[in-house]
Amino acid sequence: MSAVPAAPKVSVLIPCHDLGRFLDEAVESVLRQTRQDFEVLIVDDGSTDAATRELLASYERPRTRVLTTAHRGLAGARNLALEHAAGEYVCALDADDRLEPTFLEKTVGALERDPSLTFVSCWLRTFGDEDWVWRQERCDLAAVLAEDTVLTAAPVRRRAVLAAGGWDPGMPAPGYEDWDLWITLLEQGARGEIVPEVLFGYRRRPGSMSEQYQCAETHLGLWAYLVAKHRPSYERHLFEVLERREADAAELLRGNYELERELETLLGPQVAGARAEVERLQAKLAAAPEREDRAGGERGEVAAGAAEGVEHMPGAVAAAAPMETLCAAEIERELAAARHEAAALRASLSWRVTAPLRAIYGWMRREPG
Repeated sequence: MSAVPAAPKVSVLIPCHDLGRFLDEAVESVLRQTRQDFEVLIVDDGSTDAATRELLASYERPRTRVLTTAHRGLAGARNLALEHAAGEYVCALDADDRLEPTFLEKTVGALERDPSLTFVSCWLRTFGDEDWVWRQERCDLAAVLAEDTVLTAAPVRRRAVLAAGGWDPGMPAPGYEDWDLWITLLEQGARGEIVPEVLFGYRRRPGSMSEQYQCAETHLGLWAYLVAKHRPSYERHLFEVLERREADAAELLRGNYELERELETLLGPQVAGARAEVERLQAKLAAAPEREDRAGGERGEVAAGAAEGVEHMPGAVAAAAPMETLCAAEIERELAAARHEAAALRASLSWRVTAPLRAIYGWMRREPG
């Protein structure tokens, strides 16, 4: 008699709506895990992209199943996969992200060693259009109310997700469904942990949901939804939430100060020096009585001198100014543009940092009913 296959310990849930071009990479990252007691549940969430539909119609990978549904949105697709999951733990992996090979070994391993833990997160590294590491240290209720410090794909006990009602399909899209789930679990007494190691790859690309979240209006609306839904928790931890956001704002202001200081102390003198050199060479050319071919040589010296001055300027300004037309006025325009970009960045980020504070204050002032 052949042995009955053991039930998987981990169910990896992958909703896919028109993201077939990334799906293989996500699934392969699961199949390459050092821990192999998992199943993969892919939900074709009403894809309209022909290539995605064709891919999923005959998708075959080890320990992988494909569920098909009319478009439900991210929360609905995850909940459908949750209904079919057999694992003790679930991992909500987006179709365009990927796991490092030891992700399940280290996160699920921590859950197995400590039965008091409900979920285990980790650090991540972005890839695609950006490359930086996201590090978090705290995932208690006060910290998570202020900021979603828990990875979307953090493995979590399936029974806890079911008790919490799954992911909220009523949240406006694009939503913070995972953030809302972590808050709900923590409100119910759950405890989490963060492995201080990069075990996850988070794709940054144009048109992604994370890019849509950066819109101030979208972010503020979702925060208002979270505050309304979890109002007692926000009221109870208001001081801690504001304290954390204030620290984030202070860090942003320090970064802006450093940027402005660099513009004034580094870029300013470089521009002034380049402008003086261009003026010197232009004056020398204007005074030269030589023949036309000699004048052409002097013009070559002007271009070479201007190029040499630009080589030592910050990359953004050097690349933006065409060598053959570089002059003082153009350098000044580049400096003004750099200052304008810095001001726009500061205004945009400041709005994003203070938006949660405005949302909380507004909801706290509102009378019940």
